[in-house]
Amino acid sequence: MTKNVSWAVVDNGLDFLERAVGELAESPPDNKYAALHLCSAIEVLIKARLIREHWTLACSKPDGATQASFAAGDVVTVDPMQGLKRLQSVVGLTISGQQTSNVDSVRRLRNRAAHFAFVHEDEIAVRTVLGRGLDFALWFLGNHIRPGAPGDEAEAIDQVMDDITGALTAIKGFVKERLESLAGDLEAAGVLLACPRCEQATLTMPEGEAPKCLFCFWASIGEGGADEYVSSVLSYSHYQVIKDGGTWPVHSCLNCGDRALVHGIEVLKDSGKALADLHDPYLPPVFGCFSCSYLGTRLDLDECGSCGEFTDSGMSVCSDCFEYAVSGD
Repeated sequence: MTKNVSWAVVDNGLDFLERAVGELAESPPDNKYAALHLCSAIEVLIKARLIREHWTLACSKPDGATQASFAAGDVVTVDPMQGLKRLQSVVGLTISGQQTSNVDSVRRLRNRAAHFAFVHEDEIAVRTVLGRGLDFALWFLGNHIRPGAPGDEAEAIDQVMDDITGALTAIKGFVKERLESLAGDLEAAGVLLACPRCEQATLTMPEGEAPKCLFCFWASIGEGGADEYVSSVLSYSHYQVIKDGGTWPVHSCLNCGDRALVHGIEVLKDSGKALADLHDPYLPPVFGCFSCSYLGTRLDLDECGSCGEFTDSGMSVCSDCFEYAVSGD
């Protein structure tokens, strides 16, 4: 049963992939449905690889599941991210952090397409994310689905892989040309972060203004932009933070007052120009405000021992907690 179900699932995944590639080839590209079908394809192929090991691995909760109910489609199955974790922890596949990030980007894009009708989606960012998803699909098919596939199955997989390669080549060529056109602006930027929307290393931090992406034109809107950066780039989950009792790394900015200061930004390019007045040795910024682009190092701010907010007062508590303490309230 496992072999038959496994191939049937792969066949469905290939069908979704062909639809996604076809939608990307339209003029103009149908990005909405390409996102929906590409995410479905990736999810189905991940499940197919789990089923190849054992059908229960594709079940969200294997306890109580039966082969009959699974074959009938009456069992809740894993989502793409759960599936990737099982492929690594149970099956023993090596899946890089970048590959996992590519899948998660497509998943988030799919959610926006399904629930928000692609409101304010920039086509450049969408094409870039879809390209990353196609890159994962091609890698996964070639390394974990195609090997050992017999006859007709191998032929079907090879055809779809050829189609993906063509679509991916076009998208990568587009990305390369765009990055080359931005070379001067990227060189002039003092600090560059990864953009939470297109994931290119093109998010600038212009002093006194909100961060802006040179590649896809995404612009931060205060706390919303900070939250999106934390979720997309730093891979924080609101659910996990609340569940595990952690701290969401967005705080009030000491410069502009907005709750948009991210602790733990990942700087991908740093010329030192933005913080040239610091003492030697130069320290890279670890704080970045998604309202005013304030940048700070670990020497600039201290964490308040009472409320956890950051302060530049040189004291162990912030001014608000200090005032509250001396007021006696």
